[in-house]
Amino acid sequence: KPGKMYRLNISSCLAQDEVWAAKGHEVAFEQFELSDWNVPALPAVKPSGNVSLSDTDGMIIASGAGFSYTFDSKTGALVSMEIGGEKMLESPLKLNLWRAPISNELDGWNSYSSSTALANARTGYGAVGHSMVLATIYYSAGLDNLYFKPTEVNAREVDGTVYVDVRELVLFGASEQQLDAYIFGRSTAGIESMYSYRIDADGSITIHHKLNPQGEMPAWFPRIGVAMELAGSLTNVEWYGRGPEASYPDRKTGYRIGIYKSTVDEMYEPYAIPQDYGLRMDNRWVRFTNEAGKG
Repeated sequence: KPGKMYRLNISSCLAQDEVWAAKGHEVAFEQFELSDWNVPALPAVKPSGNVSLSDTDGMIIASGAGFSYTFDSKTGALVSMEIGGEKMLESPLKLNLWRAPISNELDGWNSYSSSTALANARTGYGAVGHSMVLATIYYSAGLDNLYFKPTEVNAREVDGTVYVDVRELVLFGASEQQLDAYIFGRSTAGIESMYSYRIDADGSITIHHKLNPQGEMPAWFPRIGVAMELAGSLTNVEWYGRGPEASYPDRKTGYRIGIYKSTVDEMYEPYAIPQDYGLRMDNRWVRFTNEAGKG
């Protein structure tokens, strides 16, 4: 069927009781992707209806049947999503390059596996203090202190669909400064961040996000993506990917691809110091919903 994915699942289980496990205990499994069976989905049909566009009190509002999305007209940030009268966002969607350094980044373990990181430690980022520690490179590069400078925000409605284009400069560890009576600015490394939002009549949002690095980049980034805080009521999580436990790029084949459910609280791991946790690999989609199933 178009748009469907097919896999062959093979499982090896004990045929009889053993001292260490009971009959039926799974010893090994494998999933084989039947890629030749996968047929691309049919082109999506444009949703019926229209999305209206307005600019009120410094806010760009795209609204349709049962939804309203709000963008800050100065920054272009998606600051509010309301669906069925319920708030979905607590904080805007923004570029994120940071997370707290984990234990492997607070000693010399990972720095030895990156010759670029060592070069940066000697010639620029991380050249002071614990120069062989990746966390020092992160802090020295200013990744924990981003300055967002919006440069362009455009919104338009075309044939019942709303488009919002945003361009911003994201500077590492710096902000604009008045250098003298005539020059305003500061030379620093950063990233040009560009968003293209498409809002259709069914309330779906398609986001294309492009990054263009400017200047000297650190060897590694702790994160590259976007972050936003969802409403506290969206505690139920469902995803199509590997699960049900957490998986990571170097440790994922022991987890089947399927559709799984959990909650935000169940996915939390109370580590004594920051560590990666909660990641699920190879996701096709993810849903966050409240107790009423809305999200």
